[in-house]
Amino acid sequence: MIILVLTITVLGSLQAQNIKTLLILPNHYGANNFLMLEKFEEFGWDVTISGVNPVVYPCYWGHMVAVDSIVSEINNVAYYDCLIIGTSRWWEDPPNAYGDLLNSPETIDMLVAANDTGLIINASCGGVRVMAAADIINGINVTGTPYYQAEFTNAGANYLGPNIPPVIDGNIVTTMRGQYYFNQNMEAVKTALENQIN
Repeated sequence: MIILVLTITVLGSLQAQNIKTLLILPNHYGANNFLMLEKFEEFGWDVTISGVNPVVYPCYWGHMVAVDSIVSEINNVAYYDCLIIGTSRWWEDPPNAYGDLLNSPETIDMLVAANDTGLIINASCGGVRVMAAADIINGINVTGTPYYQAEFTNAGANYLGPNIPPVIDGNIVTTMRGQYYFNQNMEAVKTALENQIN
């Protein structure tokens, strides 16, 4: 009973603080992004959708998304509490997955700045390669798709393997299996924020 009360108090404090979340959608984004948006709404968090271009297209089904702000227009990433790299169907075109984010100096610089200020940064599956490109996972425990394992380890990460529950290491949250572990993955982002508050 005491644990439940403490949990409610912490969750209430996160909602009361109006957590500001920056969701960076890659081109050919995946369907799980809509599930994430619903979960963030359930948490009561304020979400800004960003992308490299004004419009981001889905992988197969869904609709194009007009972003709230393109990445190059965001001048102060410290305004946000967490930065989420949206999901993509990386296995459809593995060499080019997340290519728009990887080829955007503004995106890479934003990740570096977010990490420097201690923002919670989350990526799933292939999205962890964007963290690797930003050189923010050196010495960090991560999960992610094994297709990019060399990129993770070349960036200095300690790769724990694929298809495991979410991994929280400081301000970095990496996840896999967005449908199977969906709730755990979203809770991991919230837990990482709670860890910063406590």
